[in-house]
Amino acid sequence: MKFLSVTSTVAAAIFSATALAQNSTFTPPPKPSGSILTHVIQVGDANGSLKFYPSELTASPGDMVQFHFWPKSHSVAQSTFADPCQPMPAAAGGTKGFWSGMMPVTAQDTVMPVFSIMVNDTNPIWFYCATGSHCQNGMTGVINAPQGRTLAQYQLAAKSVTKTGIPDGVSGGTNSTDGGNSTVPSGTGAPGASSTAKPVNAASGLRVEAKALAALVLGAVGVVWLV
Repeated sequence: MKFLSVTSTVAAAIFSATALAQNSTFTPPPKPSGSILTHVIQVGDANGSLKFYPSELTASPGDMVQFHFWPKSHSVAQSTFADPCQPMPAAAGGTKGFWSGMMPVTAQDTVMPVFSIMVNDTNPIWFYCATGSHCQNGMTGVINAPQGRTLAQYQLAAKSVTKTGIPDGVSGGTNSTDGGNSTVPSGTGAPGASSTAKPVNAASGLRVEAKALAALVLGAVGVVWLV
């Protein structure tokens, strides 16, 4: 009977921890020293929605952001608030904004592309899908939105863009299609709008292969801290 009591206690603790993990309002504990805090942004969903999930998030310098691509064909390119749906111009030193390249995914595929970037400062990072007119139709997002400039304003300006800009050459991040990734999505698969605290396998059978996650810790010490 003691064994049953201990088992029940453990089961209750596991249930409680699982409930907390699934609560989108749950605030994760401070990351351990030497670890990388990793934010996951889902690109599209199994319904073909032209959305990023979440479309807005806050990240600190040293954090990692992973873009997980769902069907059909999507992409992610860095932009500026002043020029929506166009790639960010190269800086004086020649540094370009990030660009994942086109990421076609079908329901029959067995892998899911993942594109990872590092957050180097707290400056706003505006981004969009460069596939077709996805940007004009609202498939945009921002990391560390500044006061006085909103994603809604960016999206409103994007509606009047006549042609989406496509960058030259993948840059500014790690593209896991170079070395393996995950299983195909199925079902509806769209997480809530505030789903930054979800695990990699957000809703319906997606999983990211260890090889894709390994790209996050190259050159870093410690563990990957997922939110």
